[in-house]
Formats: sequence, C-alpha cells, structure tokens
Amino acid sequence: MLLLLFLFPLTLFAQDTIPPVISGFWTADTVLIGVRTDFKSQIPKFKVTDAVDGDVTNLAVYSNPVNEDSVGYYQMLLLAKDKSNNLARDSVIIHIADTISPKLTLEGSNLICVNQFDHVVDPGYTISDNYSDPNGITITRGGTFASTDSVGWYCISYTAEDLFGNTSITRHRTYYVGLIDLSKDKCEFIEGKVCGKDPMNIIQYSPPSVEVFPNPSPGTVNIQSEYTISRIEIYAMNGQKVLDQFPADQPKQINLNKKGVFYIILHTDAGMVKKLISIQ
Repeated sequence: MLLLLFLFPLTLFAQDTIPPVISGFWTADTVLIGVRTDFKSQIPKFKVTDAVDGDVTNLAVYSNPVNEDSVGYYQMLLLAKDKSNNLARDSVIIHIADTISPKLTLEGSNLICVNQFDHVVDPGYTISDNYSDPNGITITRGGTFASTDSVGWYCISYTAEDLFGNTSITRHRTYYVGLIDLSKDKCEFIEGKVCGKDPMNIIQYSPPSVEVFPNPSPGTVNIQSEYTISRIEIYAMNGQKVLDQFPADQPKQINLNKKGVFYIILHTDAGMVKKLISIQ
C-alpha cells in the first residue's frame, strides 16, 4: 500500500497580551476642584494608544462618582481596553473643595460722624458665600468703639470666615465723635480720612506734631507746627463754627475776640489735629 504524505505550511499567530497606554490623564494622586464648578469640563483630554490597535481612546470608560455640588473626596477610575481586552487603568482622588472667600459688604457709609453723647446705631453689613450657609459664617468684629461718650476717632473692622477657613476682605468703618457744624454735612471737614486707608490707620495713627499756646490764652493763640497747615477751623462748645480759614502762608497766630472754650481743628499735610483751648 502506498502512503502519501502531504505537508502543509504552518502559520503561527502572535497573541496580543500588551495593554494599551494611557497618556494625558491627571498625574497627581489628588486633584483639587472647586465646588459648584463644571467638573466634567475640567477632566483632561487624555489619549489611549495600543501597539496593535492604535488609538483606542473611544473604548475608554471612567467611573464618575463625583458630586461637584458637595464638598468631599471622590475616587475616579479610568479603564481602557484594546480590542483583545487587554486592560489599562488609572485612578485619581478628586477633592471637591470650597476655596472661595465669602463677601462682606458694609451697609450705609463707611464714615460716620456724630456729636459727643449722640445715640448711634451701626448700620450693619450683609454677607454672601458661594457654598456655606450665611448662618454658618463667623463674623469677627475688631475695634474699641462702644459709645459716643468720648471725643475722638474710632475704627471698627469686620471680617467674615466661612466653614472652610476662607476669609473675606476686611471692611472698615470709621466713627468720628466730636463737635461738628450741624448746619452743614456732618462729615464735610474730614476729607476722607478713613480706617484701613492711608494715611490714617486708627490703631497706628500718630497725630502730626502741632502745638497751640498759650493755653489758656488772652485772645492771641500761637501755632507751631512741623507740617504745612492748609485749613483752620474753630468751633464753639455748642458746635457753632466761628472761624474757617484757608491760609496762603503758614499761620503763626490766630486772634479770637470771643471768650470761652473752643476746639481748633488744623488740617495739615500729614492729617488732621484737634486742640481744645480756653480764651479768657
């Protein structure tokens, strides 16, 4: 019997066992994302490339348990397969956080002028925040203003802090307690010297060196100042203005033909000074 042997060529097929490569995804272990922002728009434009199948980005899927409206930590998992079901994976912790400071706005004017012993009510403030409930925001009030019993400048500050430690811009309100010409705008003569703005910070403010003498005086008052004086105001104890001058030259004397106790307000290039003097 004749045995015929037929030989056929053998073709070997290599099996794809190499997973694809993910590039362009987040490289940090934890990524900070602002609360109540569009999280999906912030996911990087990653790419998945396979040695056999080429670009397989369209086969990638990711878990998205992130709640962009709620502060917390979320794990996001990216899975990428090639056509041979080789799997690549990457993961990142998404920290949804509140990083925006609350807003504090003063109601009314930030400069309030009143007479000594007047009753005054602080106009207050309004607060808003991107995430925290206003009732959970802490307000820190600074300053020492308690009443109008004492004449002088007083600075009140307000700062808001939300539940996550974000603090607002500090807002200042200036109170001036003293004798004021009630026939005019109560704050007309102050020229914008308010707390929190140069050149006057109430806590650190040092009045210019100005001397007014003799005191008591028979009527002629001498002025000695290391600063330039641009305006002189004199008020009687009842608040009436008895003198208002804008001297062209540096004044050295003031002549008063009235007897009594007066406030002399001197406007200088370094600030405003008030002196109490008796004319006998």
